[in-house]
Amino acid sequence: SQLSHALIHGLGNLFRNRMELLESLNIPVERLMVIGGSTRNHYWMKMKASILNKKLQIIRDSEAVARGAAILAAKCSGDIEEVPVPTFFTIEPEQTEIGRLEDYYQDHYLKVIRNFIN
Repeated sequence: SQLSHALIHGLGNLFRNRMELLESLNIPVERLMVIGGSTRNHYWMKMKASILNKKLQIIRDSEAVARGAAILAAKCSGDIEEVPVPTFFTIEPEQTEIGRLEDYYQDHYLKVIRNFIN
């Protein structure tokens, strides 16, 4: 439906905007791992990868949040050196959609966000 399409695009563009903020603060993002129920929706993941123009590592682990919290605590306390990478599969951006999605992001999404903030 149009509503679900708009929701997926809006969330994808918001995520891209936040990723750009991290990059502007010199916070490198080496890989994007995605967890949760939305990973079961191939269209959503493909659209997110295309909006970001980045590969997504899809992790299907029912305990991913708890495992991630434990890994973060172990890393912060110095108990582990390297963060283990769980089993994943990769979703690539749809090359034929990247230009159209980029135009929308630059010409529409950013203008709306700027007007909303100001």
